[in-house]
Amino acid sequence: MKVGDLVMYNLGPATYCGDYKDVAIIVAEHLAPHWYSHRRNFRIYYPHYNDFLNGWEDEYRVISS
Repeated sequence: MKVGDLVMYNLGPATYCGDYKDVAIIVAEHLAPHWYSHRRNFRIYYPHYNDFLNGWEDEYRVISS
């Protein structure tokens, strides 16, 4: 994952990718504390809801880069 990727929350293999409400954009990468150095944290923007949130890389999957 990198800044600019389109992502959606990873709900497993049954996730439907056709719902544009659930698509988000990676806008920044945060530096994780040293005890989480093996995981990457991102700032994510949901345009449909006009809202930002933070998420770990393993919680999302890239749908377009």
